[in-house]
Amino acid sequence: MCYMAADLGPERSEFGDCLDRLAPLMQDGICEIRGDRIEVRDPARPMVRLVAAAFDAYLGGGPGRHARAV
Repeated sequence: MCYMAADLGPERSEFGDCLDRLAPLMQDGICEIRGDRIEVRDPARPMVRLVAAAFDAYLGGGPGRHARAV
């Protein structure tokens, strides 16, 4: 996500739950999926952390585990 994009490649099918969590962000125009690539739109660059959080397996681990994005 350092370049505001991530290539899912042939493993895309393994990210089904993550892609479901991205749906609200895509509806808000924060990110979009083009083929096997997730891209954060330029106006939403400060919110890249929200996109990356969709792929964090430990994020739901409880309060105080991670800092929240604003």
